[in-house]
Amino acid sequence: MDILDKFLRNISYKFPKGYPDITNTQDMLMLEGILGEIGIDLEEAISKSTSSKAAEDFVNSSTGKKYEFRKFKSGKYRNRINSTKVQYPELKDLLATHFGVEPDKVIPISAGQGPAAKDSVSGYQLDTPKYGEIYIAFSGGKKGRGGKEEEERLINGINEYTGDGVEPITVKFEGKNGPYIVKNVKKAEDASTRPAGGIKADVILTDGSSNLANISVKADYTGEGKESTGFRWASVNNDQTPFRKEFVKAALTDNSFPIELRRRGGNTDTERSPKYLMFKRGTDEKISKVVVDNAPDEYNNFYIFGNDKPKTVVIGGKFSPDDFSYDDSTSTLTIKVKTIYTDLEQIEGTVIEPKFTIELHKDQPYGLDFRSVPAGKAKFGSKSAAIRIDYSDVL
Repeated sequence: MDILDKFLRNISYKFPKGYPDITNTQDMLMLEGILGEIGIDLEEAISKSTSSKAAEDFVNSSTGKKYEFRKFKSGKYRNRINSTKVQYPELKDLLATHFGVEPDKVIPISAGQGPAAKDSVSGYQLDTPKYGEIYIAFSGGKKGRGGKEEEERLINGINEYTGDGVEPITVKFEGKNGPYIVKNVKKAEDASTRPAGGIKADVILTDGSSNLANISVKADYTGEGKESTGFRWASVNNDQTPFRKEFVKAALTDNSFPIELRRRGGNTDTERSPKYLMFKRGTDEKISKVVVDNAPDEYNNFYIFGNDKPKTVVIGGKFSPDDFSYDDSTSTLTIKVKTIYTDLEQIEGTVIEPKFTIELHKDQPYGLDFRSVPAGKAKFGSKSAAIRIDYSDVL
């Protein structure tokens, strides 16, 4: 029983029927007045209660357990969930699948706006078949500790030289393809607390009121003979490009396509989100991984750099105190990095060149995980249950 239920039980004696009848205008006016006296908006309270039940449903689902979501117990935050296993943008598709709605109907809401007007974190609003319109806040957005630690080192390394009463500084990244210079910086912020909408940055440099630079922090092993890297460029589990829909359509309907999808055991035609396994067309040979060559530059650009303004810049490397040096005479903080990527041409032909991949993942839409990964992670052995296709096979 949540706090709203307890409150209603405590005041039920005041109503003719022994409870507030939501179909009775007088009852609702009386209830609104009682709540107003203690500073509670009735519509907001009912909405948060429904959203809380929906959040609990999601957290207790197989997806919620897999990604270790938890629900906040506080009355103020009872529609808020948390997970250290996913980033904020990835939550969108998980909510869409669980509640049976189209991903584009899951609307990102910024902290301090709309249903998040009194919240310090962002979330998603969606109209569900079961609960109606709900709003679920999310306070996670962590990535894996390794990558997160590098972001924190960069943020802390910059903010050591900024703060209240300090004049703006110039931040200068030095490395291959550099330098990259940002002037009038007053603060570095963690971008994971910002809402979705194309954002690819991990760190945002601001002048206190507007974004000066969006920085994506990546491990970069270019030139070190590494065959794989420890990161992925982006999740492609969305319909922001036509790739996912067209791949599934071809695998289900095109007899000339080299891959076919078959339902996992136990699925029925009435399920909202059918789950599939991949097979080589016309055989019982399962496929665990598909590597897609030659994705269009416009899509690789989108998944690496996004559509933010200013354009996201990818900084490759790791950070230690020795990488930061400050010149008092020019108020310039110089940060040594391995690589600076501002354009796709700088990445093509390296071990981190982006490749689309599809792998089995029963908790994702269609039971498939669509990703853009570095080329070093898109390799497989001759005996692997994998297949390589060209983007033109799909579109």
